[in-house]
Amino acid sequence: MSLPQVPDSFYWTHEAWGAALRCRPLESVAQHLFTTRQLELPSREAWQKLASSAGVSSDRLVTLSQVHGRHVVTIRRGIEPGALQALQNSRPDADGVVSDAPDVALVVRAADCVPLLMADKRIGVVAAVHAGWRSTAKRIAARALLAMAAAYGTKPGDCRVAIGPGIRGCCYEVDAAVTDAMLAALPAWEEHAVASRPGHVRLDLGGVNRALLERAGVRPDRIGDVGLCTACRRDLFFSHRAEKARTGRMMNLILLRDERRET
Repeated sequence: MSLPQVPDSFYWTHEAWGAALRCRPLESVAQHLFTTRQLELPSREAWQKLASSAGVSSDRLVTLSQVHGRHVVTIRRGIEPGALQALQNSRPDADGVVSDAPDVALVVRAADCVPLLMADKRIGVVAAVHAGWRSTAKRIAARALLAMAAAYGTKPGDCRVAIGPGIRGCCYEVDAAVTDAMLAALPAWEEHAVASRPGHVRLDLGGVNRALLERAGVRPDRIGDVGLCTACRRDLFFSHRAEKARTGRMMNLILLRDERRET
């Protein structure tokens, strides 16, 4: 299988289980990766392989019960093992998680929805966000930035953000229920859509999230978008829409490096 070209800000790596994507601007702040369908979860062995790729044990991975909402979880440095285990077992209803803990890997799952990995090098904070259309309409990316600011003092202008593979405007046809929600979130949403058939448009969800990040204060030159469509490349990615909901999920992981602070 040939791997598609990606922008200079991204690059492919070859893990023990297959191909993964990483973002250069995040490298100095956080260990991270966007997986492909070559990592087949949810077996215990696969979770261990994912953790190994990030240089952490599998009992330090945190996932969420993603509910297409607006809630963001905060995990603080020094969290007690029992509290971490309780969080892992409960898998809170949320679509974003932020942390300053260098020994806790944050993971969101996606198979068309847009995964966002964020890092603030100045403070030493990272975030993982799952942005489907409903969460995008609820400004989940901006809410993650607000959670970083509230807990740690992050300023959006200090953040770097990687937008991973998701369904793009070439394949994501939506109706008025979605476009009405986009209008409420981003008045200029039509800049990221193309009319298709009556009552429908093809929506670039990654573009909408980029615009929402910029509107929240993230510098445009600090947002990297890999631009890959999960529905177009079903040989490489899982796609909920293209595979009629009978599909797996990619894992999108970020882990703060302990030497994260700028000098």
